[in-house]
Amino acid sequence: MKSIFHIGVCVAVLGGSAALAQGREMDVIRADRGGADEGLYFLLGAGAETYTGDLAPSMATAPAYGAHVGYKPTERFGIELGYNGAVSGVQVAGTRIEDVDVVRNGVQAAATLGLTRTRFQPYLMGGVGFESHNVRGGGEALGFGDDTNGYVPAGAGLRYNIGSFFTADARVNYNFTFGQDFAPGEVNDLGDGRVQGLLQLGGIF
Repeated sequence: MKSIFHIGVCVAVLGGSAALAQGREMDVIRADRGGADEGLYFLLGAGAETYTGDLAPSMATAPAYGAHVGYKPTERFGIELGYNGAVSGVQVAGTRIEDVDVVRNGVQAAATLGLTRTRFQPYLMGGVGFESHNVRGGGEALGFGDDTNGYVPAGAGLRYNIGSFFTADARVNYNFTFGQDFAPGEVNDLGDGRVQGLLQLGGIF
């Protein structure tokens, strides 16, 4: 009876050790394949943005900033909520008008689709957003004014998992705006919008 008991204990110990080793091996394989990028993540970063179309000559290229919180139920598909903003100077004939700025703050919801399952993952993104423009420094005298409107962000990015807990993200997106009534003149054509690029760092949970 004791021999049977000892054999049972040995089998249980060996089975547990094998399961633990297999679990660790699967973690390594999962990390190598980029599987660590599943789950909750956050990103924080900065970059630049510039306006296109009829508004481009009036708005200087500006520093931009952003933060995103998302969830990836699979290695390739994700959903995220984000904030992004910029402070753009007003210019005439390429010369910036001193002290006149347009402060933009926007929030958006987007979906991301990874093109691979690897740790270095290119992806596509698209969604919908809402933003406000606030004019400072006397821009009202030039025809600028505070305004709110919606936009559609669409773009692409590259994400790299740094180990199991950190990630780096670079993305460029074009924002199709529903209107640009904060600026003087008719600048609501389909081609009018904004290009934004961000480099972000963050964590995975």
